[in-house]
Amino acid sequence: MVAISAPRFGACFYQAQTQQPVCALMPSNCPEGTSYMGPREILTLKISCKADDVSVGRCTSSLDDNRCAVDSDSCSIQNKFNRKSDACTLFGDHAEGSSASFYQTMFPSCRDKISNQKRCVLSQNDCTQSEQRSQPMELPWADKCFCHHVSTGLCYDKSTLAAEDSLCAMTSKECDTDQEFMTALELMKMPNPPRKCRLCKEGVGGKGPRIVEMSGCYETTNNNFQSCASESTDCSAFQFFRSTTQMNEIGDVSCQSPSMVVGRCTSSLEDICTNSAESCKFQHKFEKESSCIITDDKQNGKPTYYPVRSNAVDCARVCIS
Repeated sequence: MVAISAPRFGACFYQAQTQQPVCALMPSNCPEGTSYMGPREILTLKISCKADDVSVGRCTSSLDDNRCAVDSDSCSIQNKFNRKSDACTLFGDHAEGSSASFYQTMFPSCRDKISNQKRCVLSQNDCTQSEQRSQPMELPWADKCFCHHVSTGLCYDKSTLAAEDSLCAMTSKECDTDQEFMTALELMKMPNPPRKCRLCKEGVGGKGPRIVEMSGCYETTNNNFQSCASESTDCSAFQFFRSTTQMNEIGDVSCQSPSMVVGRCTSSLEDICTNSAESCKFQHKFEKESSCIITDDKQNGKPTYYPVRSNAVDCARVCIS
């Protein structure tokens, strides 16, 4: 049985480093005055964006029950769409008072005019000419589309088309240079797909402090987990490295511990905790240190710093969402 996977999302970075990066569905969703970085790029900055981190809008008409939506086409009255709602994410509505009966974000569908087969889509624009479009509120409750029903595309290695060489993606911009992009519809029509890609995993959502998932070091002789790691160089000569994705694929829970040890720039010009030598002005002054953890410096309570472009930012901006 092919496991269901979900894509990671990129983020929009403000030119002024004083504002926190914003997770984004696609580059076109970035606010004016920001630049987009893809999901792989931001992982190097220890930023992780999932469906419940990506803000969407709201249909403010009573006909739509004031529900969250991705675009105006998902609203019964399009001019009642509010493009930005801080309480709305791809996963659901986090507005105060909605937790008792949590409202998941609903999506439109496309139904084949001949076979009558339905598929859930991000936007009605994803429907082909041979399909009938349906807005979220037009669907009966038992037939509603939520994020765990919405298919996404796939980046894959054309020579292998294997699960280990592929990842779920929203656009071709998230693929490596040696990868091809397959649309959600093409992936759905495959007889034996390497992955089943959905916008989110069922039940995986809910706001709250969240430490970015880390990778791990495993003992070479017995494959046993040894410690959390941010990169392969954190593992010793007698250990091998598994990424977060690889850990999840073998059933291991990826590291989310705030106690993961990082290092320190020991120069008198910059006595700070950080994740790697490249973050230090004088790289040879970087040392692993147990008092430096992924969130802060246990010696003085100052935040651990990470690079964003040429400037460092603290972990409060990039580690917790």
